Amino acid sequence: MPHSVYLYIHLVGLILLTLSIGGILFARQAGEMKPPKPVVLFHSVGLLLLFVAGFGMIARLDIGWPFPAWIWAKMVLWLLLGGFSYYSKRLSVNVSWIVAIVLFLAVVFLGVFKPF
Repeated sequence: MPHSVYLYIHLVGLILLTLSIGGILFARQAGEMKPPKPVVLFHSVGLLLLFVAGFGMIARLDIGWPFPAWIWAKMVLWLLLGGFSYYSKRLSVNVSWIVAIVLFLAVVFLGVFKPF
């Protein structure tokens, strides 16, 4: 597949993940500790799309082993976003919103600028 297809799939995954984390946080604000099933589904599908399309783009860009540091940083952030529903229960809702925003800003910064 061409790079643009992987990029599109990657962006769809990012949108699904963003929506799901927003849904998790809105459910917590409403007093529910467990998010609704569609939110959990969006979270899982978004993470899967990000993972598959991300490695597809790495292959299309001919980035070989060892990966640059920005790819490792994005993988760590992917893991943190994957476990967000778990550790957001241990934080207040306001802190969870801030953590989510900072994580997404870091992911976008690394993906766009590839600083290191």
